[in-house]
Amino acid sequence: MNSFEVNKATKVVITIFIGFAFLLVVVMVLWSMFKAPKGKDIILKNAIVETFHGNVDSIYRDSRNHNAEMLILSDGTLYGVYADWESSIDLNDSLSKSKGSYVIKVYKKNGQKMMLDYRQLVKNWH
Repeated sequence: MNSFEVNKATKVVITIFIGFAFLLVVVMVLWSMFKAPKGKDIILKNAIVETFHGNVDSIYRDSRNHNAEMLILSDGTLYGVYADWESSIDLNDSLSKSKGSYVIKVYKKNGQKMMLDYRQLVKNWH
């Protein structure tokens, strides 16, 4: 019969290693629950510095990015549209987003003006 014996020092090292790994996992989970930035906070932080002004020259789906709808604007901006806003933007619409604002102004071909607000977009996100 083969038996595998582990000396006391090895048992202590293994116990300390497992305890440290468990403690590390607990700390990471608690940090992500209470301190890590939430998705909506990241969206708003990025939105406030974003700026673009131009007409929608083309619309396509990016299969490498979860099939997201992408816009190419006349000013060269490549903009990924949030799913909630896809039906609001059409080819040849004019988009205007200024730095320091959470609002994208959409000027439709028929003269209608729409406002897409990032704060409303993330309002019910967790």
